[in-house]
Amino acid sequence: MCMHMCNHICNHICNHIFSQVRAAESVALFDELVVPVLPCTAVQVITGRGAHSAGQVAVLKPRLQRHARDLGFLCEDVPGNAGAFVVRSKL
Repeated sequence: MCMHMCNHICNHICNHIFSQVRAAESVALFDELVVPVLPCTAVQVITGRGAHSAGQVAVLKPRLQRHARDLGFLCEDVPGNAGAFVVRSKL
């Protein structure tokens, strides 16, 4: 039940929010929306590949990956998708 509920909520949130927020807001949203469900599920975070960033250099994905790792979570790139990564608990 927890895994199904977390997957449903997070897939919706991550696909729709993180690809549309500014880097300055991203860490707070990650802490609020993703961190609480990580004990029961992995979350695919959609950030975009940086096409709308200055110089088209990704800012959001590396920032969130660094933050997640600093919190002790594991991050994996999604093969074939430069604008997404999966974050999961080490447990």
